[in-house]
Amino acid sequence: MDALHRWMTDELATVSARIDALEYCPDHPEGIIERYRRDSDRRKPGPGMITDLMKRFPAAADGSILIGDQQRDLDAAHAAGIRGLLFREGNLAAFVREALKFA
Repeated sequence: MDALHRWMTDELATVSARIDALEYCPDHPEGIIERYRRDSDRRKPGPGMITDLMKRFPAAADGSILIGDQQRDLDAAHAAGIRGLLFREGNLAAFVREALKFA
């Protein structure tokens, strides 16, 4: 995960963009690594990661959106009180531009 996050951060830096926070949840109730074998509200469809970020950063729920590629992403957005949009294929940039018109 750290290597992926580094790669993403480095790629975005080439166009002067940045990500303020990267989150993931290693927990899973059936995990094979004992210290991660647990339930967590940070694991989607739980809203924990979203609500934690909304506490750290000034974001209004009614003006926020989450774009995800699975139903559990939308379920987490709903549980956090924000709008969730499903993106499965196509041009992501065009999808985001269209979504921002209604945010």
